[in-house]
Amino acid sequence: MMKLQLKKRTKDELKELVKLYGLKGVSKLNKDALCDELMPVILQEIKSWVVLFDESQLAIVQKLVNEGQIKDCTNPKSVYGFLESIGHVEISKDNVVTISEEIKEEYKRYFEQKETNALESKYLQYAKFRKYTLAALHLYGMIEIDVFKDLYEKYESETLDLQVYFDWFNLDAKLSRPYDYVDGYLVAECLYFFEMQGFNELIQNTQGKSYYIPAKEEFLRYSDENYYEHTLHIERLKTHIKTTYKLDDIKVEEAIFDLSLGQQITTKSGDQILQHTLAHWNVMGISPKSMEEVNKLVGLVIKVMNTTRIWLNKGFTPDEVNGVKSEPINKIKVGRNEICPCGSGKKYKKCCGR
Repeated sequence: MMKLQLKKRTKDELKELVKLYGLKGVSKLNKDALCDELMPVILQEIKSWVVLFDESQLAIVQKLVNEGQIKDCTNPKSVYGFLESIGHVEISKDNVVTISEEIKEEYKRYFEQKETNALESKYLQYAKFRKYTLAALHLYGMIEIDVFKDLYEKYESETLDLQVYFDWFNLDAKLSRPYDYVDGYLVAECLYFFEMQGFNELIQNTQGKSYYIPAKEEFLRYSDENYYEHTLHIERLKTHIKTTYKLDDIKVEEAIFDLSLGQQITTKSGDQILQHTLAHWNVMGISPKSMEEVNKLVGLVIKVMNTTRIWLNKGFTPDEVNGVKSEPINKIKVGRNEICPCGSGKKYKKCCGR
């Protein structure tokens, strides 16, 4: 079954697998012979891939192993594409995802036995590398490898072997991770996606600036792509949007994340984040009806923008760069039965203290 799945691929797709697995001297083989060469290598290397998967990918693999075939996935390439790219599944034209019996058995052997402690240890190490890489790139956008090494060693109190790190990084990048290594920098995908424009702008506009170095716990929160620092200004803006425009919590969170992300990833001064945000919000139903309401909303938005950690400042907020002090809400001491400082009028325990 595995060979049948491989033979359904084009010659160019098979060549990509040959390149991925480092096979030599097989370029002139026909498809049938090429598949024969690929099969044992793909099966042998399953253990090498499984330690690279993150938790969500492992869950995807386990579901596929249990069911054998997936027919109800809306966009299978976005979910199972990482397995297709390494020759582990077939995704048909009618969006059916199938795993061969041979590959399924190899995965079962890993999941049931967990193989050796060495494999489990390597998985945990790779997961830690990924967490630190994502955290650094979500907070800074890009970071020199030497600075990243220093940060890792500061937080973990252990030496980071760059050879081991890059052995992981180069393999992990083949699973379509949202980062790359360019000219001595670890770089977030959006900075090199459009012909390196963002990368070059950020290099130019951050020269001579220092990095914001938070405590370890705060730093690692940035490994979650949806994380942003919750401040009093954000809570006040949320309350204003929710009460004035009658949006539900999901829509409010979407609006705030849109603003925070847009401000965070800016690569040059003068980007029209405010205008773009308000235009997008207008479509969502956040549409002021008077000049007074426009001024109220804009004032709250600007306060959020000035207290958002941005790539242009290497993680510092505009207020911090300008010497303006502003404490995040989780550092404000408020009694649970006191009125919430965000301005909602509710008790703290029923508002931001939940």
